[in-house]
Amino acid sequence: MSDEVGRDRDVAITSREGAWHQSKISTLLDLCARQYGLEYILKIPTNPKPWSAAGTAYHAGCEAHENARLNGKPAITFEQQLEAALSHLDREIEGLDPSIWTDDGPDEMRKQVEMATYHFWYTPTKVEGLSIRDYLLTMTPVVIEGYFRTQLIEETLPLGGWFDGLYKKADGSLTLIDHKTANSLSNWKPDGEGHRAQAAFYSAALTHSSDYPQVTELLPMEYLIVRKTKGRGKFEGSRIVRVAPDLADVAQMGYRTREAQRILDTEDYTRNPSSNLCSEKFCPFYSQCEGANGDLSKGSLWLAWPEVKEQYKG
Repeated sequence: MSDEVGRDRDVAITSREGAWHQSKISTLLDLCARQYGLEYILKIPTNPKPWSAAGTAYHAGCEAHENARLNGKPAITFEQQLEAALSHLDREIEGLDPSIWTDDGPDEMRKQVEMATYHFWYTPTKVEGLSIRDYLLTMTPVVIEGYFRTQLIEETLPLGGWFDGLYKKADGSLTLIDHKTANSLSNWKPDGEGHRAQAAFYSAALTHSSDYPQVTELLPMEYLIVRKTKGRGKFEGSRIVRVAPDLADVAQMGYRTREAQRILDTEDYTRNPSSNLCSEKFCPFYSQCEGANGDLSKGSLWLAWPEVKEQYKG
């Protein structure tokens, strides 16, 4: 692993220490509280998640493209963006144990990054009729890869994290941008349902943060989604999903954050009795737990929390 990638990961990890991030709340409340306890509290070492490498690399390419615009530099080409993304991917997978790769090996990941970048540049969305790149060119970047950390909710940890971009539209309004990759668009409904919690988290945090004085009201979040695959006929390679969080969404976000804090304070890291996300792909502890089967004798992590904590102390 290069020093650059190592520093990037260190910053990403330490920036979330002592703070609630949307992914941490989602892991705790929507996936498995036990997984959260093992990963974030006991900090049991795990292998990287190879299935996320293509998305991370694609983001690196988008960041290179938009940083050039933000800094007034010449626009980069498709080839340069793809090179930046693939170079990032190569650094991500450098030295990884080959046994952690499943169906999506390094060669497949490179194909996915290339296809996602192609859709970013050339595939028009159905509603706007513009590619994701051309759509971004209608706006002015204000912040790219911004960080926030703010004490928004009393008696909980602060909210913290990174966002892909803050943009000014032609009419002068601001919007938050989040880049996503997907194998399928089935989870990305045009009305944005299922993603309001994340939108409210970022929008409320930036509204409250003193680091972004230009954000004075709840902003919409625009998810710019590209497929990592190709298709035929009416295949939809990219989509823009807009979510405009309101006060009800912020109230729900506050409830979720307080519930996450309650679990943290009481160490209520219960085992997940059943979930379609309880698998080796989504949980690095699955082979030692296998809790979805409900068999208490299954693994060393399928124990009461005090026993697991005792097992891993020190």
